[in-house]
Amino acid sequence: MSTYQQLTTVAPDHGRLVYIGMRFEINGVMWEVPRPFLTVGDNLVISPLVEPHESSLRVRLDRWQVLRLFPPLGLPVWVPSQALAARMARDFEHDPAISFQHSPDALEGWALRWYERNSDAEAAARASA
Repeated sequence: MSTYQQLTTVAPDHGRLVYIGMRFEINGVMWEVPRPFLTVGDNLVISPLVEPHESSLRVRLDRWQVLRLFPPLGLPVWVPSQALAARMARDFEHDPAISFQHSPDALEGWALRWYERNSDAEAAARASA
């Protein structure tokens, strides 16, 4: 084994534990499950896509989203790798021109512009590896 990653489902936040639940209907039954994530900043996490698949749930490690933990809110863009999502989260956290207080349109615009600037660099790095 070359690396080890542990996704968590709760995080401490000022003396309390924060949990993000997701609901899925599978075979006529509504399920609430904890959303897995990795902490990358203060109140900031990245999370893989979890989706229903036939009679189960699939955790997709090829789609990641940046989220604020409390209150839960995500950037409306999925990126294709954990590393790219972590970079996006850190850049978002350190950009004084944007925050989760902005409108959904502003968040989407920032995320799309960021992805356009950074996805080509990641693809080039993977191709040269």
